[in-house]
Amino acid sequence: MVALALAAILSMTIMIISNTAREIYSATSKKVETSNRFRLALLTLDRDFSQWIATMNLEFFTDGRGSGARKNKMWDEGEQLPDTKDELGPGVVDGGVFDEYDEYATVTERYYMAVGPGLDPEEDSNWRRHAAFQAYFRTMTYIDGKVREANVEYMLIDPIGDADRKVRPGVPERVRGAKVSDLVLTKIVRYHEIEPSQLFKQKNFPVKRRRVEVSSNVTDFKIEYTVENRFNSRVGLNFMVPSQEFDEPAERDIRPVRIRGGELPIFRKTFGYGSNKLDVSFRKATAFRARQGDRQPSGDHRGVRFGWTQGSGTQFAELVQGSSIFIFREGDRGGPRGSERTGGADLGSIGNLNSGLYSVRTIVGGQLEFYQDIDSTMWRGDLSGVLYKAAYLPVALRLTLRVVDDKGLNPKTLQRVIWIRRKAR
Repeated sequence: MVALALAAILSMTIMIISNTAREIYSATSKKVETSNRFRLALLTLDRDFSQWIATMNLEFFTDGRGSGARKNKMWDEGEQLPDTKDELGPGVVDGGVFDEYDEYATVTERYYMAVGPGLDPEEDSNWRRHAAFQAYFRTMTYIDGKVREANVEYMLIDPIGDADRKVRPGVPERVRGAKVSDLVLTKIVRYHEIEPSQLFKQKNFPVKRRRVEVSSNVTDFKIEYTVENRFNSRVGLNFMVPSQEFDEPAERDIRPVRIRGGELPIFRKTFGYGSNKLDVSFRKATAFRARQGDRQPSGDHRGVRFGWTQGSGTQFAELVQGSSIFIFREGDRGGPRGSERTGGADLGSIGNLNSGLYSVRTIVGGQLEFYQDIDSTMWRGDLSGVLYKAAYLPVALRLTLRVVDDKGLNPKTLQRVIWIRRKAR
C-alpha cells in the first residue's frame, strides 16, 4: 500500500512537471512564431519602402493613345491601360485604390473596430479602434522569381469575412473575438510582363497582378511619414499621419484629402504637386521671365524662375535638387489652344512656353530654377496660368505592426523607421 501510494504521488508529480513543461514549450513556440512573423514582415516592408521610386505617372499607360492624347512621355486622359478586377474584392481595381487613375504614390489612413477574444461584443466599451493603413507606390520588388519595377499596394484585409453578419471579404470594418487573428497584411503587385516578341509590336503590354501574403495575424498596420518645409520654421521633421497634416498642413496645395469622416475616418495623402487630370483644379503657377535672355551669346546665365511670389501656400519644399517637374500648358492636356484663353483671362504668349520635363537646380522661397534653359525671347512679359506636376518622396517612414497568435492573444508590437530619400537620391 505504501509503495502504491508513493508510486501514485510520483506519477502525479511527473504528470504535473510534464504538463508545465509542455505549456511552457507551447507558449515559447507561439512567441517564437510571432517573432518570426514579425521578422519576415518587416524585412519585406523595409525592402520595398526603402526602394520607393518617385513617379508622377504611377499607373500604367500607353503614351499617345486615346483621343487628343500626345506623345509627351506623360500620362494624358484616356491613355491608361485597362486593368482586370480581382475576384477577391480588395486591392487595386481599374487603376487605383479608389477606383481612379493615380498619378502619384499615396498613403491612406483608415481604421476598423474590433473586440478582443473573451470580451462581450454587446458592451460598447469593449470595442477598440485599430489602424488599417494602406500604401500605394512604385518600387523595385521581388516577384515571380525576379526583381521588377512594379506598383505595390500594402493593405490589411479580412480574407474570410463573416457570413452570419453578411460581411464580405475585404478591408475590415468591425471584427469580433478570435476573428482578429484572421486578418492578413497583403501586398498586391502589378507589373508589365514584356516578352521580346512584343517589343516591336503596336499593342498594349499586359499588366500582371499578384497577391502576396506578407503576414497573417496582423491586427494593426500604421504608416507615419515626415513632412519637410525648409522655408517655414514652424514645420519640424516629425512623424505624422494624414489626419494630422490635414489639420495643420505644411503646404496648402499638398494637404491630405478627407475621404470620410465619423468614427472611422479615411484620409489620403498624395505625394505630388499639381496634376494632369482634367477634373482636378489647382492653383496655376507663373513663369517669371529672366532679366537676361537664356539664349544670349554672352553674359551670365539667368534662368527662368517658376512658381509664385510671396504669400503662396505652396513652396515646393518637398522637392530637392535634381527632382523632376513636368511643366505644361492648358492646351497640352486637351484644354484651350492658340491664345490659351482660360476663364476669360488672356494668358498672353504662353503658347511660346516649351512644355517638358525639367530638373530642379535651386529652390528660392517657392520659386524653382532649372538646369535646362527655357527660351524666353518670344515671351511678352511673365507667363501666368502655367500647369505643372512633380512627385516627391517622404524623408522617412515609421511603420507600426501589431501581431497576435492564432487565438488572438499574446499581442506583440514593433516599430521600424525607414529612411527613404537618402537611399533614393
